[in-house]
Amino acid sequence: MSEEITLPIPEGMSKEEFQKAIAAMAKQGAKKVNNEKPHSEPKTFKVIEKSPNIQIHIYTDIYKGKEINSIREFWMAEDGDSFVPTKKGVTYNYEAIDEIIEALQEQKAHLEEAKEEEPEPEV
Repeated sequence: MSEEITLPIPEGMSKEEFQKAIAAMAKQGAKKVNNEKPHSEPKTFKVIEKSPNIQIHIYTDIYKGKEINSIREFWMAEDGDSFVPTKKGVTYNYEAIDEIIEALQEQKAHLEEAKEEEPEPEV
């Protein structure tokens, strides 16, 4: 339920100019709210050590007010105390997760089959 608020129009400003200014401030305020960082930390499901300085994170986070899911490479920050995300990775929505899992299972089966078909090295 919205409540009507009456504001005095500043001297030297027309009603139209004042309405435009209020609309612009409201729009800017909405952008600021949407660009704020989430109040909670990302939910990390798995961290895979690729090397001492590189990790692969599987996590869910909030970006621009929407839940996102990612598999992303993280590198050791310059401070040496934390890992930071890189551009290497993929972000997907919830609706795609079943297809991604299915494709990964098919890939795993293919790799296992190829491994079984490899000739054993001669000694």
